[in-house]
Amino acid sequence: MLHAVLNSKAARVSVDGKDVSWRELFRKREDLLTAVFFGRFSYLSGDMQLAVLGLLLGGAVSPADFGEFEDIEFWPHFERVGRRGYVEPDVLVYFSHMLLVVEVKPPHDGAQSPQQWSDELESVLAEKESRLSSRRLPDKIVFLALGRNSKNWRIDAAELQRDFSNDGLNIAACEWAALTQGIGKLLDGASDGNRAVLSDWIQAFWLYGLSRGYDSFNALLPLINHDFGGWQSFLSRPFGTSLELLPATSAWPVWADLFEFSNSHLLELES
Repeated sequence: MLHAVLNSKAARVSVDGKDVSWRELFRKREDLLTAVFFGRFSYLSGDMQLAVLGLLLGGAVSPADFGEFEDIEFWPHFERVGRRGYVEPDVLVYFSHMLLVVEVKPPHDGAQSPQQWSDELESVLAEKESRLSSRRLPDKIVFLALGRNSKNWRIDAAELQRDFSNDGLNIAACEWAALTQGIGKLLDGASDGNRAVLSDWIQAFWLYGLSRGYDSFNALLPLINHDFGGWQSFLSRPFGTSLELLPATSAWPVWADLFEFSNSHLLELES
């Protein structure tokens, strides 16, 4: 479905009486972004899962402490503790030694709420002896606030960690821009299986105007399957050098990366 959206092959849909494209809908629905990102996490190798966890956690917890990946649960429905209603964390990621609870906010809408964090954590812990009784809940919990965190999130996190100190809670925060750039770096040296997942993520993030952040055109040269010496020699020539001197090659650039590079700089020019 992601590639149908990226290539404008998905049919248009009616939302609130308006005819919109899937591309436009994707940008407005955090659930679709959540599904694309975490739905592909299980396809990564164990080492790459740890590397991506490191990006998400930003040093708050060591990825090695999580143990083996076990399962992912999307949008679990929990009763609100002490009040009417319910809470719905976006994702629960089960590891052998940790439970990762994730609240997602899309790059350009909404904001993280410490009260929402507290409500979700209380409800998850309350379910330990009931709904989750069929699954061994790890002793330690990490709460991840992904996207749209305030500048003072660490203060709120420290207070919650004190409130839930008996439950082995740690809180981490990550922003989409930093995650995109980190995944871009992982992509450069990834094996084929991991590369397919990381590339899908980069393309999905592109729909939100996020770039992996190339520094210059020279940083793009490794994406071109050619003897770089000729290119670098050409690029070092004075402006106006004839294009006939451009080294001949039958190799094609990686077009997805070229489009992403040009798009990222176009966004910079427009902003």
